[in-house]
Amino acid sequence: MISQLDLYRSLIQDTVQYLRQDPLLYSCIYMAEEKTYCSPPPHKTPQKVAALPFVEQIKQEPLPAEKISFKPPEPAIPPPMKTPPSRSFEGIEKQVQTLFPSFTLLKDTPEDHISYYKDARKKERLLQADTLLLDFQESPQETLFLENVRQAITLYFGPAMRVPVKDWDSKWAMVFEDLQAKLIVAPPSLKKHAPLLPWYRENPSSMEFFLGSCRLLITQPLSSYFHHPLHKKVLWQSLCKLLKTPSTLPSFSTTP
Repeated sequence: MISQLDLYRSLIQDTVQYLRQDPLLYSCIYMAEEKTYCSPPPHKTPQKVAALPFVEQIKQEPLPAEKISFKPPEPAIPPPMKTPPSRSFEGIEKQVQTLFPSFTLLKDTPEDHISYYKDARKKERLLQADTLLLDFQESPQETLFLENVRQAITLYFGPAMRVPVKDWDSKWAMVFEDLQAKLIVAPPSLKKHAPLLPWYRENPSSMEFFLGSCRLLITQPLSSYFHHPLHKKVLWQSLCKLLKTPSTLPSFSTTP
């Protein structure tokens, strides 16, 4: 005969087997075999953390600043320069003479014949001009004005040449040896230009000026011709008068 306790156990096992077929229901019931109950974990009250004892902050006093004395670095003394070794080309000369016996090696530096011939050609062109216009190149406008005057003189009276003064400062002695120009035209800057002053002459009796053996016409400052057009007319009249009239050369030496 089955006891009542076995009957309850059989009933519980059948119920559990039935509920195992549905996982959702099985997870939320009391499981007799494992004797556990699926429920959220119990709420734990947070434990109070004992406060740390108060530590008084110690104020640190700043350390006394040390006096730092700054000394500028002493300049480095460069080492003494070594005497460069003497260069001898005897070995090269012997090799050149051996390889090229027909060549002649020059011991001294030859003269600059090219520059000499260039200066000679410039001097020849300068001597062929009847009128010279000295250009001190104080401004591009003044240089252009002198160039226009040169073209006008060449057209009406004969060959004229504009001479850049700085290009001839070391050669004026060579120029004035053979210069036979009818007229030299120069601005007042001439009287302050030292390289030309040894050849500057005046004739007080006739109030004429000469540069070397050539008659000299001292113009107004070239900048005045830009602001006073009437001065251009006066300059042209003076040029016409001097180029048509032979010069009255004073009796003094033309060499400085």
